[in-house]
Amino acid sequence: MPITRISAELIGEITGAVRSLSTLNLSRNEIAVIENLEGLASLTRLDLSHNIVHTVDGAGALRELTHLDLSSNRICSLEGLERCCSLEVLDLADNLVESPRELQALHYLPRLRTLTLRGNPLARAAGYREQVACHLPSLLTLDGLPTTTLSPEATPADAPG
Repeated sequence: MPITRISAELIGEITGAVRSLSTLNLSRNEIAVIENLEGLASLTRLDLSHNIVHTVDGAGALRELTHLDLSSNRICSLEGLERCCSLEVLDLADNLVESPRELQALHYLPRLRTLTLRGNPLARAAGYREQVACHLPSLLTLDGLPTTTLSPEATPADAPG
C-alpha cells in the first residue's frame, strides 16, 4: 500500500528505529505534500520522486540536505527551496515548472552544482540552458551536461527574473 502522507507518526516511527538517518527514500508513493520533516535534521539525501507533490515548501526544514530528488511530480513552484542552503544536487525532471522566475529560489543555494529540469515546460524555451547558467553561475551540470559548454553571451537581461 503506497504512502499518501508524511505524517508525524511516520516520522516518529522512522526516527525511533534509526538514531541518525542520513538517507530517506519515499519514491513511488502517493505523497502530495512535503511535511513533518523537522525531526529529520540530519537527513542529507531525500528521494520523493514519482509522487504527486505540488509544492516544495516543506523541504525547507532540512538544512543539511545535499541531494534532493523530486523528479516526476507535479511541482510548479520552487518557493521554499531557498532554505535548503546545503543543497548540491537537485533533480526536478518531469514536473510542471514553467516560469524562469521560479529559478530565483535557487539563486540562494550557494552549493548547488547539479540541476535537472528536463521534462519541464521551462526546459522547452529557446535559450533555456543559457538562461539557467547565467542565473546560476556556480552550476556545473544542467540536465546531465556540463554548463561549461554553454555560450557566455547570455546577458543578465536574458536571465530569468
